[in-house]
Amino acid sequence: EHEQCGSSEYCMDCDRCAKYHDSLTPDDQLRWTCEPCVGSGGHCESGRYCNMANDGVGGTCPEFQGCSQHSECNDDQYCYSCEKCNNFYGASGLGSESFVACQPCPTPRGGFCAIRDWCDIRQDAVDDSCPQVKGCSAHSDCHASQYCEDCGG
Repeated sequence: EHEQCGSSEYCMDCDRCAKYHDSLTPDDQLRWTCEPCVGSGGHCESGRYCNMANDGVGGTCPEFQGCSQHSECNDDQYCYSCEKCNNFYGASGLGSESFVACQPCPTPRGGFCAIRDWCDIRQDAVDDSCPQVKGCSAHSDCHASQYCEDCGG
């Protein structure tokens, strides 16, 4: 259920995700994943994709409040401004239909959480400052779906 996920996540229904994936063009299928789904069930996914894929458990998407500061997001995320994000996609020519667009904006708090890596690319942080990458020294420093990569030579 959605309540078991974080405030910027929803419970994705794996069967619904697979149906959405099948409806995409072959090109878009390469960019859309239902991982880590194996068969039926669900898992917590970024709220950015729920309305686009309509794959929430029970056929619903939660009402996301969004964020207004980075501290409201997970450690590996930042809070992007809906307005700045929309400006980026408008100026880039990529358009709002891109998989990485500004979903689920607009939000009541004016922003939403996204993976930290996008901040440097889009320059759309709510406070005009991308948060510092926290880094890791062991796999135990990471979230369940991540691992610690050795960047040394």
